[in-house]
Amino acid sequence: MKGQVYLINHNIEWVAILTENLQFSIIEIIGMPMPNIGDMVSGEFESFGSTTINNRTQNDNFDGFIQEIYADLQHARTMLKWDEERKHCESI
Repeated sequence: MKGQVYLINHNIEWVAILTENLQFSIIEIIGMPMPNIGDMVSGEFESFGSTTINNRTQNDNFDGFIQEIYADLQHARTMLKWDEERKHCESI
């Protein structure tokens, strides 16, 4: 499945990926490298647990743990402890 990195919270190292079905998968990044906002990615985004994600934009892979699937934008922001006033949060 393809998707795009839509939200990032650098403090907790979680990202929200907007999947091709127009819902969000919430992923805790394990290790490095961290993706960037807008990166195009592919992987298994519809199953909970450990996964490896291909960052097509950076031509690299990163490991993650899927915490939530089929989330809407409001739920994604809640899970990422989204706060637009803080510097550690990024969005498209």
